Amino acid sequence: LAADTITESKHSLRLLLGIVGDVPVDQIKAPQIRKFWDGVRWWPVKASMVPRYRGLTVPEIIEKGREDDVSMPSRHTMNKHRQRLSVFFTGLIDADLIVKSPLKGTGPEIDTSTELDTGRPFTDFELGQIFDPLRFLPWAKSSPHRFWGPMLGLYSGARVNEIAQLYLDDVRQVNGVWGLFFWKNGRGQKIKTKSSIRFVPLAQPLLDAGFLEFVEDMRATGHPRLFPHLPAGTKKNGKPHGAGYGRQLSRQFSVYVRGFGVEKGVAFHAFRHTVSTALAEAFVPTTTIALITGHA
Repeated sequence: LAADTITESKHSLRLLLGIVGDVPVDQIKAPQIRKFWDGVRWWPVKASMVPRYRGLTVPEIIEKGREDDVSMPSRHTMNKHRQRLSVFFTGLIDADLIVKSPLKGTGPEIDTSTELDTGRPFTDFELGQIFDPLRFLPWAKSSPHRFWGPMLGLYSGARVNEIAQLYLDDVRQVNGVWGLFFWKNGRGQKIKTKSSIRFVPLAQPLLDAGFLEFVEDMRATGHPRLFPHLPAGTKKNGKPHGAGYGRQLSRQFSVYVRGFGVEKGVAFHAFRHTVSTALAEAFVPTTTIALITGHA
C-alpha cells in the first residue's frame, strides 16, 4: 500500500476509536456508526495543523469544531471515510470476528467511480482563457511542466500525478501510434488502481505542438524523467510523504486559474471531466472513455 493510503486509513480509524470508544469490534453496530458520522461532520479541516486543536483528544476537537461551526466535509471526504471503514470491517468479516459490517443500513455509499463529485469540466470560455498565448506563455515559459502539463491534461484526461511522474521511456510507439503509458514502472511512480494502467495515444495537437521534439530534447540531457524539476516531496524526516510528483504542478496551476476567476475547487482535475464530457457528448462508448481515463 502507498504511504498516504496507510496514513489516511489510520486517520479514519483514529476517528472511529475516538468517537465510539475502545470497545470490542462486535459491539460496533449501526448506532455507533451514526455517532461516527455525526462526529466527522464537525471535524475541522486539517485539524492536526491548527494550533487551537493541538494536544486535544478526538472528542475535544469535535466539540471545538461545533463551537467554531466548521463547514460540512465534502461528499468526497465522507465517502473516503466510508471506503476506509468498509475495508476495515470487511477484513473483520473475513477473519470471522464479526458477522456483518455495521456500515450496512447507515446509508448508501456515494458513487465516485466516475469522479463526478470531485469537480466539473472547464467551459470552452475557460479553456480559451487558460491557453490564451498572451497569458499562458508568460506563465508557462519558466518550466517545461507548466507548458506541457496542462496540454497533456487536456488531451489525455490523465491525473496530474500520472503526468508529473512520467519517465521518457513511458513515451512509446505502439503499432505506429505514439502515446503515453501510465503505469508503475519507475522509482516513485504511483498508480491509483489496476484500471489506471493504460496506454493513451497522443492527440494530433500535441504532436503538432512539438511534444515528441521536447521528449528528444529531454533525452539529450541524460535525465530519465520527462519533468525532472518536479519533486516527489518529503516529510520533515526526509522520507517521501506519498503525495507523488504532481503536487507542485497542481498547486501552480490552481494559482494560475484563480487569476482569471475560476472558482476554488476547480483546477487541474477538471481536465479529466472535460475529456470525459467531450467524449460522452460525441457518443463515444462508456467503456472506451474508461479505457482512456483509467476508470474501472
